Amino acid sequence: YALLAVAAALLAVWARKGLVESTAERPRAVDGWDMLLLGLALAGLLAGLVETRAGGPGRALALLVGGGVAAVAFVVVELRRRSPMLDLRLLRRPDFAGATVGALATGAGVIATMSFLPTLLQRAFGHDALYAAVLLLGWSATSVVTALLARRIPVAARVQLAAGLFGVAVGQVLLAGLDGSAGMLRLLPGLVVAGVASGVLNAALGRQAVAS
Repeated sequence: YALLAVAAALLAVWARKGLVESTAERPRAVDGWDMLLLGLALAGLLAGLVETRAGGPGRALALLVGGGVAAVAFVVVELRRRSPMLDLRLLRRPDFAGATVGALATGAGVIATMSFLPTLLQRAFGHDALYAAVLLLGWSATSVVTALLARRIPVAARVQLAAGLFGVAVGQVLLAGLDGSAGMLRLLPGLVVAGVASGVLNAALGRQAVAS
């Protein structure tokens, strides 16, 4: 955590000095109700999913229902806005919908896997936190570098998106079947393959969503 705090502080200083501010030609008002409803929906649904394993069924059901009601209210509000925070009509566009589904698959797949992997390495395999963090760099660091280089790949964003999803799937398959004896050499191939594919995929997702 200390290393992350130092890295975040250095990144903030660099961003303040090195990044160029981008502003819209016609500024839009910020609507607090949109943010409140979306925040309640996400918090309720996520907390409800956690409580299905950690708490009582009554509390989990209440959170899920509350999150669902907030999500429905958010959709109703957005459809009635002249300038919504999230224009739901964009989902009618195949290219935007494809990018959105791709992002959902990424979150439910490789990001979920990598979020759980450090816990697995520590609690099931007996490694310390630093070992787990360094090993995870095989995915995270590779992903960052590849994302920065993705703009130089002379291939359409749609092709990059499809190739990235396929590569992430290959990387996850390589991580399947782990047991307590799995060491760095067993884990690194899948992490690196998934990392390269994730970098291409993340860059393509953002570019495709904005372009559409």
